[in-house]
Amino acid sequence: MLALLFSVTTFAADVVINKNRCSITKYGKTFPLHGTVYITNFKASADIIVCLTDTRVGADLSVYITDIRTVADVDCGCVYIPNNFGATDVSVYLTETRAESDIVVYITNSRIAAGIE
Repeated sequence: MLALLFSVTTFAADVVINKNRCSITKYGKTFPLHGTVYITNFKASADIIVCLTDTRVGADLSVYITDIRTVADVDCGCVYIPNNFGATDVSVYLTETRAESDIVVYITNSRIAAGIE
């Protein structure tokens, strides 16, 4: 029971990150924190609003961008970004403002370092 309390982190109202499932739930809908990601220019059409940070300290998730789609489907924090919308697991909008973001992300160069902080 104690492990479950520490595995779920609540951020803004209606946004919950589940470390054990490597997922984020926003307004009752759950999205993986890995897989194929589409970056949209329209905040209203995004599933998740992401703020990128230059340091790992303070990030909620470290992300490794891979060019191998199957790696992104398995490893927490590993994402594949296709050239077009197609079939994606989640769409994100990038913001520079932490206050309007659902999650703060650090981009890492190491697949091993990827995952929920």
